[in-house]
Amino acid sequence: MIRARNSNRELKKRTKGREMKIIREVGRTFLNAGLLLAFAFGALAHAAEFEAPPPPGKLYEIGGRKMHLYATGESNAGPAVVLEAGAGAFSIDWYLVQQELAKFARVCSYDRAGHAWSELGPHPRTHKQAVYDLRRLLAKAGVPPPYLMVGHSLGGKLVRIFAMEYANDRAGMVLVDVGVEGSGSFVNGKDVGPWEGVQPRPIPAPRDQITDDERVLSKPELDGYKQFRDMVGLPKIEKPFDKLPEPIQKLRLWAMSLPQSNVTDHNPYGEEESFLLFADRIRMEHPLGNKPLVVLSRKK
Repeated sequence: MIRARNSNRELKKRTKGREMKIIREVGRTFLNAGLLLAFAFGALAHAAEFEAPPPPGKLYEIGGRKMHLYATGESNAGPAVVLEAGAGAFSIDWYLVQQELAKFARVCSYDRAGHAWSELGPHPRTHKQAVYDLRRLLAKAGVPPPYLMVGHSLGGKLVRIFAMEYANDRAGMVLVDVGVEGSGSFVNGKDVGPWEGVQPRPIPAPRDQITDDERVLSKPELDGYKQFRDMVGLPKIEKPFDKLPEPIQKLRLWAMSLPQSNVTDHNPYGEEESFLLFADRIRMEHPLGNKPLVVLSRKK
């Protein structure tokens, strides 16, 4: 019995050691060779439209719709690294980072509902719905927890919500150029307080299935896309995305051309979800628990 307990302790030590090694290597990868720069800016939309190219990964059916996940690396190399892109960004934006991480870990990038190869998802498009979709997608793809969650910009908020909702599914987190809720903003020429848009209303629970009328964009969403297109003009690859290989740049141009890729990150409950994250930081000494956390920020 004593020998069995000692064996269990040794197994836990070895597992913990692999997790810490992967987390350290992920941090080094982002800081190496300017890879962090590739995630300093959000995506820009454009108007080119053509037939969908083959996805780099696989499409999995989640609640009557398809979502794209691209997995590389060894499946037995410790906790899988899950890459969460920023607003209006895609799985392929992680291409350079994923190539490096796959040398020592299992790595998964994916497209949120309505982005690139992933089809539209249920309304409302809340952050809780997004992380619920991700958890189901990983399970469907046969990628078991725990996960080392990596999030850029908006993706950082999403992996924090994932960590709060599914604490037992995470091995650690890496946050890249994330914002801080409660800092206010500057909109339409005026300062806006951090919580002016918060309303006393519950956030709807995530849904499993999509309805037929949710499979297409609404007229207001299409009108918003047209206004956005009129404002930003024709598509082009700008820095730092010009560092991506040319075939990946072409895929990015295609993904940016999709109207749904430009509007489906709008979250009508975004203010409330940010407020709840802020509240957890205030009322809890360690809201993310005792798992490893790395925060990377681009020097301006």
